[in-house]
Amino acid sequence: MFKSGFRKLVILEGTYSEMIDDLKTYFKGEQQFVDLGIGSLEKYYTWKIPSALFDGSSNVYSGSNFEANVALKKDLSKRWQEEPHIREEITKWIISEWGGIRGNRKSTLNNYYRQSLQKSPATPLKGIASFSKVLAVKDPEDPAFLYCRVFFVDCGLFR
Repeated sequence: MFKSGFRKLVILEGTYSEMIDDLKTYFKGEQQFVDLGIGSLEKYYTWKIPSALFDGSSNVYSGSNFEANVALKKDLSKRWQEEPHIREEITKWIISEWGGIRGNRKSTLNNYYRQSLQKSPATPLKGIASFSKVLAVKDPEDPAFLYCRVFFVDCGLFR
């Protein structure tokens, strides 16, 4: 079973099935997770968008922080599809600037870029938080990229 903490979950005990049920309850914001979950994203989401985008243009996104990030993700996805020649720049910017992970080697960023071009990219556990952001921009409608992140949580916390 889960116990709710300030913006985090701690798994205490339970079968795999119970844990899945608790995850569903959490994401729906039900029972002990009222005011948490997907429905509360707009209220609590505080990811900062850098002032300059990957192409040097200014951040023009407005609304709540959540709305601005969703709009940016949609714009990046559209540009990913329509302008293949800038995908490498988008990949590096998503991870290093928007994601704030500046410690990656150039070879690591290049590998994320190359893998992102694959129809079924390899998704190693190391770096999945960074890489899944790129994959979510590449194809925001494909739930498999969310599953990569859930799998990471599964491996990291359920064992």
